[in-house]
Amino acid sequence: MLEQLKRLKSIDDLHVGFVGGSDLSKQIEQLGEENFGLFDWRFSENGLLGYFNGEKIHSQSFVDTLGGRTFSKTNQHLSCSHVHLKNS
Repeated sequence: MLEQLKRLKSIDDLHVGFVGGSDLSKQIEQLGEENFGLFDWRFSENGLLGYFNGEKIHSQSFVDTLGGRTFSKTNQHLSCSHVHLKNS
C-alpha cells in the first residue's frame, strides 16, 4: 500500500488525500507520522478539520455545524434510545 501511495504521489497534478472520523492525533498514530507526507489533503473528524500540504485550511466544530439546538435535540434523542442487539 505504501509503495502505491508513493507512486501516486510522484504523478504530477495528482492529489492524494484521506478523510477519517478520528481526530488528527489518532490518524497520525494509525498512519504513521513518517507517512503523512504522502497525503496532500488530510481531513479529520469526518471533514470538520482540513489540511492541505500541512497547513490548516478549515476548522469547524460539530456543535457549530449542527447548531446548538439541533445538537442538543439529537444528543437527547440518542441518550434516550434503546439499542436492540440480535443474539448470535
